[in-house]
Amino acid sequence: MTIALWQEIMAERETAYLLSSPAMKARLLTARKRQDGISLEAACEKLGI
Repeated sequence: MTIALWQEIMAERETAYLLSSPAMKARLLTARKRQDGISLEAACEKLGI
């Protein structure tokens, strides 16, 4: 099994775990629809990472 395949499988498992909770599913869907905020790149830059 390649590292890329393993990472993809783990990402799918994490997503399934998060979506198994109705409260977390609602939070994720709300965050997905959000239009304000900053990009991941901007957040990383502000954090210095």
